[in-house]
Amino acid sequence: MKKFNPTVCLEQSVQTITRGDDGVFHLVCNDGFEHYTKAIIITARNGAFQPRKLEIDGSEKF
Repeated sequence: MKKFNPTVCLEQSVQTITRGDDGVFHLVCNDGFEHYTKAIIITARNGAFQPRKLEIDGSEKF
């Protein structure tokens, strides 16, 4: 990914995403920062989500 020289934003949580008529996304983050972009890659670090166990027989194999 780095060969394309993207802007990487860390330690932010996106609160809203809207898409303009021109196709550009407007993101507003929890810290007040606003970003405008044509592409979004969202990642989550460990602990951001709680896993839900599959409650069927034999699921422990997976």
